[in-house]
Amino acid sequence: LVAPQTYVSTASVLVNPIGGELDNAVEGARTNSLVNLDTEAQLVTSQAVSARAKVILQTPEIVGQLVQNVSVEVPPNTNVLRVSFTGSTAEEAREGAAAYAAAYLANRLESSDELLEQQERALRQQIAELESQLPTATEDELPGLEASLETVNTRLAFLVGTRVNPGKVISDSLLPNRPASPNAGLVLTSGLAFGLLLGLIGLYLLERRDGPEFAARRTVK
Repeated sequence: LVAPQTYVSTASVLVNPIGGELDNAVEGARTNSLVNLDTEAQLVTSQAVSARAKVILQTPEIVGQLVQNVSVEVPPNTNVLRVSFTGSTAEEAREGAAAYAAAYLANRLESSDELLEQQERALRQQIAELESQLPTATEDELPGLEASLETVNTRLAFLVGTRVNPGKVISDSLLPNRPASPNAGLVLTSGLAFGLLLGLIGLYLLERRDGPEFAARRTVK
């Protein structure tokens, strides 16, 4: 009756490979996908994502406290993140899970755009360097330079045509219809077991206090 109630709501996010040269498979990752879900799960609880979620929620709670209410689960062999938020009310739990899912996708999109721009600048610089070598190249060097230039141009064209799709929410956070804690059945069962234990200890102490003579008289009666 006196324990504070907490509610949990969960949003499921499908994480897409960004494309281009951004996503690299990591040895030991949960899937063979180009996305390392273990890394993405850590990013959900990062300060950058938490700061975005704080703005969405318009809460005065500091980022360090807000992130303590978040947990992330990665179902095996999927590209899905299950983002859960614990709140003191059902509405707070639902809004928190939705805010973190949206903040994660927004942060992933922004980071991906920045990385794509960096890669594009690097490829354009490489093209400029190769083109500057063409006028002074010998007949033996020219075919190799032209082949390299064609390869880099192809990579650049593919990168420029890449559309960033960081992922999407595939299961919205729902309003929980009951608190996740305290678990009334578990609390009552534990209380009953603890009460029985105390009763047995009390009987044992009473027996010791009465002494063996009283126990013997009671046995005779």
